Amino acid sequence: MKRGGIAIGLVVVLCAIIGGAYLMISGGSVPGVGQENSIRVAISPYQDIGMVVNLKPMNLEKKYGVTVDLQTLAWEDIVPAMASYGSTVDLGYASLIGYLTKQANLNSGSDGDVVFIYPAYVFKGGGFISFKPDIPVIDAATIHDPAIMKAFFAHRIGAEKNSLFDMMLFRVAVGASIDPKSLHIVDSSLDNSLLAARNGDLDIASAGLTQLTEARRTGGRLVLSMETANFADITGFVTTRRKLREKHSEIEAFIHMWFDTVDYVLADPLKNSAYTRSYLDQHGATHYTPEEYAAAVGNEFFPRSIAEMDRTLLSQNGSFNMKGIVAAASSFLVANGIVRRNPDPPVPLDLKP
Repeated sequence: MKRGGIAIGLVVVLCAIIGGAYLMISGGSVPGVGQENSIRVAISPYQDIGMVVNLKPMNLEKKYGVTVDLQTLAWEDIVPAMASYGSTVDLGYASLIGYLTKQANLNSGSDGDVVFIYPAYVFKGGGFISFKPDIPVIDAATIHDPAIMKAFFAHRIGAEKNSLFDMMLFRVAVGASIDPKSLHIVDSSLDNSLLAARNGDLDIASAGLTQLTEARRTGGRLVLSMETANFADITGFVTTRRKLREKHSEIEAFIHMWFDTVDYVLADPLKNSAYTRSYLDQHGATHYTPEEYAAAVGNEFFPRSIAEMDRTLLSQNGSFNMKGIVAAASSFLVANGIVRRNPDPPVPLDLKP
């Protein structure tokens, strides 16, 4: 009994030492230790979402009284993790268009329904890249020209089926009076499209900011931008109805932390991105210099407060009206038989500045 008591005592002391070391390193609380208000959040290692890791050195857990356990997952794994019946994560990030595409399968009228609860930022900096010098750049003067766009669509183009890039091509075709059903798009993920374009198997490939950065380093060019196509997607927060009920205050606190970290990084992206870039170096595929990082986030739109979010995304007259983006995505989904009826538009949380 004595040896058992001594062993237990040593374990307790050791745990206390490890816990104290963690506090010194992270500047925050040990997840699940000494604090009931906690939340597990799924993030992916990209230049935008990665800004939120600054909540640790900024001591935002102490400010809001909530311990945050950030769990790095692949982008495509976040929604499935949220939809699982386990308790992997409480909150995560997701594409609004991607959510609308999967909504019918995610929501079955149960307490475990996945719900899109609030926007975070606007993704508008991607598009289509090419490594072939003979493919011209499409601009505002040519994007509605049927002859030029017909020649553009004659190339082998890679884009994941039913993705926001597939929707972008649909919209561009309609704008140039081309039947979208006549398009022959190679179904390929972002990373595979980039590799295929680099190897010459594709003429044109869809690219997010990560792929665009990599393409430019090796001679690739942006030949059709989301900005030229007047197209954008919104990344926002997803959870389940049950988690929203059980963790409502923690979820609201985390969203406020998100805005605090965004405001901090964007105040000086060259200087204040150091912690984010360190995280990306450890977990991401792309390693950014300070200048590359500043350029990457400059291609996206980040409201830096709840008030700015209200003006720009949630207002009917906002520059990136969320309802308008939902309507555009819904028309694509219905026209292509992906869904039978328009998906239910998300109802954002009523957050106070």
